[in-house]
Amino acid sequence: MRRWSREPGRAARAMMAVVLSAALVSVSILGSGCGPADPQQVVQKFLAAIEEGNWYGYLASILPEEVRAVTSEEMNLRREAFSEQQEEFEDVKLEVKQDGNDKDVATVIIVGGTVSRKNTETGEMETRDLAEFPEEQRTIMTRKYKGRWYVDIVLATETIQPEEVEMEEIEVEEPRK
Repeated sequence: MRRWSREPGRAARAMMAVVLSAALVSVSILGSGCGPADPQQVVQKFLAAIEEGNWYGYLASILPEEVRAVTSEEMNLRREAFSEQQEEFEDVKLEVKQDGNDKDVATVIIVGGTVSRKNTETGEMETRDLAEFPEEQRTIMTRKYKGRWYVDIVLATETIQPEEVEMEEIEVEEPRK
């Protein structure tokens, strides 16, 4: 029984196919990187996570320092609220505005598309054109951190510092003898 073909170049062609396959896989991995390569991609992933109800995808698209700032109790409350919401996005169009002073900051504005949300009172899905919302509600800040873009939103409830209260002098009467 012969193991090797005497056909010239057959082994070389087989090896070339293996090398080309490995090269294609490497290029696709390097090209995709470890995360969104631009602000538009991270906002698309953010919206997709909301639509799919993917809590971990949602958190993964948010700036890590913002996620770390949330207490575990607050995180549980946010997760519960997230699981109760139901939204679907269709034909979303985004406009990216790079920050003129910082190349690692960009604003993404939703300029078109629709959102369908479940009305908690009726249980019905209600659809609205995203352009109907005020621009500040359609604006998403993004920031590049360690080579990857993230949505830059505050998750943690801001702690409110008590105001400094000025104390008035109170006159105290001496007890009568």
